[in-house]
Amino acid sequence: MAIKKYAFLAIALLTSAVKADEDSCYKFYVGGDLGMGIFRINHPSFSSSLTDTDGGEIVNDFPDHNQSYSNSAAAFIGGGRIGLAYTGSECWYAAIEGNIHSASSTSSFKIGRYFHYVDGEDIDEYVAYFKTATDRTKYIAGINAHLGYKLTEEAVFYGIIGAKYLNGNLFQNFQFEENNDEAYFTDTIVCNRYNTWGWTAGLGILVNSWCNWDLRLETLYAKFGNRCVSSNVNFDTDHDNRNGLVTYQNNPSLFYGVVSLAYNF
Repeated sequence: MAIKKYAFLAIALLTSAVKADEDSCYKFYVGGDLGMGIFRINHPSFSSSLTDTDGGEIVNDFPDHNQSYSNSAAAFIGGGRIGLAYTGSECWYAAIEGNIHSASSTSSFKIGRYFHYVDGEDIDEYVAYFKTATDRTKYIAGINAHLGYKLTEEAVFYGIIGAKYLNGNLFQNFQFEENNDEAYFTDTIVCNRYNTWGWTAGLGILVNSWCNWDLRLETLYAKFGNRCVSSNVNFDTDHDNRNGLVTYQNNPSLFYGVVSLAYNF
C-alpha cells in the first residue's frame, strides 16, 4: 500500500511540475507497447570437466572442443513506458523515458562433450554427456533518450539511444552415456537465472492522433553484455559417481519493433 501511495504522489508531483496543460513546453506521458522481434543468442564458448569420485581417471579427449553456437527465435514484446517530452521548439523534439517490457522468447540448442575414462581397475571406457540448453528471456527494461525533428505540427521523426537491462532464465537438461550404451543419466534439469546490461539504439516516428493521444512506431536494436553461467552436476550411474562442472556463456541481442499508444498529461 505504501508503494502505491508513493507512486500516486510521484505522478501527481510530476504532472503538476510540467504544468499539465496544452500550452506547456513539457509533456508528461504514459503509454502501452506491443510488438514483435528476433531474439538472438550467440554462445561464444562452452567448456566442461568431469571428475570421478571413486578415484578413476577421466581425460578430456577434445580439450579444444569449445564450439560457438548461434540461435535466433521470435520474441513477443509487451509492456509500457513513462516519460517527459520537450515540445517547445518549432523544429526540434526531445524526450527522456523509462520503459519495461516482457520479452517472451525461447532459444534452444544441443551440444555434446566426450571423455576417455579409465576406472580403478584400468578398464578403458568411453564416456560422454549431452546437454540441451534452453535460454528463456523474462523481461527487459531501459532508460532511453529521444531527439527528433518535427516534420509537421503533428508528426515527429526521432532517434533513440539508451541503456538496457535483460533478465533471463537458462534451463539445462543433461544426458550421460557410457560406451555408446543407453543413457544411464537423463532428464536432469539445472536452472540458472541471469541478468546483464547493454545498450540500445533505434528510430521512431510519433504522430498526434487525436486530442492528447500519440501513436508511436519504433524499431530498435539492443545488444547485451556477455554473461557466464556455471553449473555443478552430479552424474550418478549404476557403475560410478562422477561430478561435472559446466561453464556456459551467452551473448544476447534483440532486434524488435513496437507500436505504442501514449497519453499526454
